[in-house]
Amino acid sequence: MQMRAARMYGYNEPLRIEEIPVPDIGPDDVLVKVAATGMCRSDCQLIEGYFTQGAPLPEPITPGHEVAGHIAAVGTGVPGTSGLTEGDLVVVNPNWGDGTCRQCREGNEQICGNGKMAGFGPPGGHGGFGGEHTADTALAALVTGLDNRWAAATIGSMQA
Repeated sequence: MQMRAARMYGYNEPLRIEEIPVPDIGPDDVLVKVAATGMCRSDCQLIEGYFTQGAPLPEPITPGHEVAGHIAAVGTGVPGTSGLTEGDLVVVNPNWGDGTCRQCREGNEQICGNGKMAGFGPPGGHGGFGGEHTADTALAALVTGLDNRWAAATIGSMQA
């Protein structure tokens, strides 16, 4: 299956809209069909090359780390006790760590030396689907009835 995505091929270059395959997910992952995504300062800084020294990126990437959407698929290894099912409206926690280091154990996954960030390597929200979201650390279920745009806007408060 294909999806449209805004892709980054290099710093200081415009994003390119193109058709790419929907990301594959692993057994412990969840595939999110993007309903809304924000474009924040970090996305602009990424495109402008601000992170070239500290975060070299494999190219091309699909940026966007402020993502809300609906679960499209749940990996076979995601436990039923997670409460995550297809169709659920979720926001994606953009930062997730390996869960084993001191930073992760202290709740600082965003600075894990082995961590990942949606849109900075793993597929971000400027595509139709975002994959590779580990169910136990990267998703937060939302209250039923919350508008998709407001769901994407809540990401900033999750990062605080």
